[in-house]
Amino acid sequence: MGPKKAGKNDLKTPPLDTFDPICVESTTPGTVALMLNSTEEEILAKACLAIYKFAEKCDANKEDLLKLGVVSPLLKLLSHNEKTVKRNASMVLGVLLAHHQARQMLRTLDYLPAIVSLLTPEEDMVIKEFGSLCMSHIAKDHSSKVHMQTADTLKPLVHFLSSPDPDVQKNSAEALALVLVEAESRPLVRELKGIPALLNLLDAEYPVIQQLALNALARITEEVESRLEMKECGGQDKLIQIVNNSQLSDLHVDCLVVLQNCLAEEQCVQELLSSGGLETLLKAITESKSNEVKQAAAVAVARAIRNPQTMPAFQEKEIEKVLLTLLSLDHDGVRAAAAEAIAVMTGYSSSKSIIAACADMALLVQLLGSKMVKVQESVALILANLTCGNRSVISLIAQEGVTEPLVNLLSHSTGAVVTNAAAVLTNMATEGNLRTDMEQCGAVPALIGLLQARNFQVVRQGVLALTALMVDVDVRTELCSCGGVQALVQLLGSEDESVMRSAAWSITVGAADTQTAVEFTKHGALEVLQALSLSHNRSSGFAQVALQALLNNNLPAKYSLTGVLAPTDIISDGFYDCGPARSLCAMKILCLEELAQQAVNDKRPIIVVNALKPLDESYDNSSVKSDLTDDLENSSPARQRVAKLPKQSPPPKPVQDIAPQDNVPSEVMHESLVSCTHIVL
Repeated sequence: MGPKKAGKNDLKTPPLDTFDPICVESTTPGTVALMLNSTEEEILAKACLAIYKFAEKCDANKEDLLKLGVVSPLLKLLSHNEKTVKRNASMVLGVLLAHHQARQMLRTLDYLPAIVSLLTPEEDMVIKEFGSLCMSHIAKDHSSKVHMQTADTLKPLVHFLSSPDPDVQKNSAEALALVLVEAESRPLVRELKGIPALLNLLDAEYPVIQQLALNALARITEEVESRLEMKECGGQDKLIQIVNNSQLSDLHVDCLVVLQNCLAEEQCVQELLSSGGLETLLKAITESKSNEVKQAAAVAVARAIRNPQTMPAFQEKEIEKVLLTLLSLDHDGVRAAAAEAIAVMTGYSSSKSIIAACADMALLVQLLGSKMVKVQESVALILANLTCGNRSVISLIAQEGVTEPLVNLLSHSTGAVVTNAAAVLTNMATEGNLRTDMEQCGAVPALIGLLQARNFQVVRQGVLALTALMVDVDVRTELCSCGGVQALVQLLGSEDESVMRSAAWSITVGAADTQTAVEFTKHGALEVLQALSLSHNRSSGFAQVALQALLNNNLPAKYSLTGVLAPTDIISDGFYDCGPARSLCAMKILCLEELAQQAVNDKRPIIVVNALKPLDESYDNSSVKSDLTDDLENSSPARQRVAKLPKQSPPPKPVQDIAPQDNVPSEVMHESLVSCTHIVL
């Protein structure tokens, strides 16, 4: 009898604690997002892969996933032991972090160690690719860049620049280019040998990698040590080779930007000249059809010619004429770069004469009205340098109507533009007819307004321009009426030494006019200047000269302070002796009007000199006495009483203390002294 066949009831019964497997299909991201918290590796891997495909489609899907809170569980999965789970989670994060909200959520977590762990050499190439992609995304935010400025974070990125995978190279170069925006990271990357690795990427197969490498080099070469290392590594020669290669025209601008930084060093400029790189720059300016290339090359030239020792080599190539041709191009960027270079060259006397002879003055005046601030700034500087001591250039630009555009620039919001425009006006003020034009165009109120600026350079140049215009009577009158006198006196207390000296010099020039000197005195200039002269820390020869100039035109103050007048000091109507003053800081010398308004007191009388009429042989000084007597009779009773009691007052200072004048006859001087009357105010 054969064996008995097994029936259905004879099958092995599964254990009671085993869950029967099920196959789940989900069409909603919310369900899949819940699976990220599963403990099963297969479910985690499939869930991450499904989320990756969903997030890759559009930004709206990324936002839906972020609302479901997938960032935190995904970050935890980066440390999972299963390679597939770890790889898929890194893929999802690499895609999600392209969205700024995902990066914002990530910053609330301790994210950097987990992402850096993806960059180890033993990891799968896909993990390295998306790990470096995550780094390139988080480097877009400033706060993340700060956290990335450590050797442990930057070292794997520098190492991945030599990766055989182009995606890893691209992501690493992009991350470094973003991190190098921060100056603190540049020494770290340089010490990690990042410059040679970036230079090697210039030979990469893909242009995007080359451009990212150039962007990183442009930022790291803002540091002096990096520029010198670029030279030692042959990077400058490699840049010139790329610019010479017409097939790499898409890289020319980026190469020239890096070259601009390098040429800030004299050693790099010398190497450029010895290797024939100057011809390459000139060729880029004159033959390139790209305005961006012309602009970048012109900026590179502007950097190189700042060194006087290398300037002759550029002059041999007639660089002045080459750059002047760029001003006529209808491209603001090219004009700005060319104007900057020309402005530098006008600082050299040899180039200045060439530019003055070859420049189109009408075009320069026209460019003052450019909408680009850099063009206005550079062109104004060009004109400031050209008009310094050159009357022919002043005449030429005046014929082109330069005054009104310059006055308009005085209200510009950029300090450098205002400073340069004021400098041109200062140089033009040497011509009398141009001073009249400036006044008619409203230059004086505009310049007075500059005295309130916060920029010390603007204030200083505004003071110098006002000083140059102050030789005209109308300008001095307008200065007094528009508050210029008060502003200049206030600037004597400026914390900037150059502003204080300029204000003192302006007062010295204005004090040559008696009325202007009186206005300065009324606003306390004498007191401030004496305080400056006596100060140990702020004493200045300019302040002493200004003080002497004011005293020479305010003889009552000079006599009160010094007790003596020089033979050249000629007293006239209104001179008075108010008594000795030891210091103007402790005692302010009042004018006659202010003294007359004071109440009668028991102090010594004020001696006033009255010489209303010229003295000759037929002159009767009794008329003066009669006039003064009539004035007293018509004055207040209190004033009459005091005038009649001169003996009760202290004796006045002898008038004979005033030194006689050499050019005045003794009999005339005698008559003048007789006509003096003691009046107690």
